[in-house]
Amino acid sequence: HGTQGRTMLIVKGYIPGGVSPNIRIEVLGMEIANQPLPHQESGMFRAEFALPEKAVDADRLSFKIRPGSTYVPQERGLNEDTRRLSYKLSYLGVQ
Repeated sequence: HGTQGRTMLIVKGYIPGGVSPNIRIEVLGMEIANQPLPHQESGMFRAEFALPEKAVDADRLSFKIRPGSTYVPQERGLNEDTRRLSYKLSYLGVQ
């Protein structure tokens, strides 16, 4: 709610070290991102994506965010963890 006039989507979160997963984002059914997340040594990331014009004028926004890829740490030689992982979002906002 209250998103009219906003032009950017901001996504922050955590990526385990040594990986750069893809992120896929849809806004109101329109794909705005399908790309690797920016990787930082600390594991934290911050990414900004331009919202489509249709979304800028909307009074409500609907987001679909999903990993474009996942990984198993053991398969990458990172550690012995055999769980399939992606990334963790800690903040989602618009400006």
